[in-house]
Amino acid sequence: MSCQKLTGDEYIKRACPTCEEMRCDDHEECTLGKNGLPQCNEVIPGACEEQPLRCRKGECVAINGTDFKCVCNEGYHFNGETCVDVNECAEMPCGNGEC
Repeated sequence: MSCQKLTGDEYIKRACPTCEEMRCDDHEECTLGKNGLPQCNEVIPGACEEQPLRCRKGECVAINGTDFKCVCNEGYHFNGETCVDVNECAEMPCGNGEC
């Protein structure tokens, strides 16, 4: 096995922790910088984090950070803002009968 002298970024990469080993403050996340080194960056809250209960009867799924959609529970549908109850009678499941 041979030894080699490491300099610059290569030395820092081997001497510094990875994102798995690095601890960032609350509201920060570890990402790799342009030089391949881990760094802590502020987490910018997306639509789901800003209003965690916005979907009510479903799960909020972030799209491109600020946009979202709701994956609604059975019996509910996404109206563009939240999950709302499906009016099964409006779908006329009873044919000519009363719902």
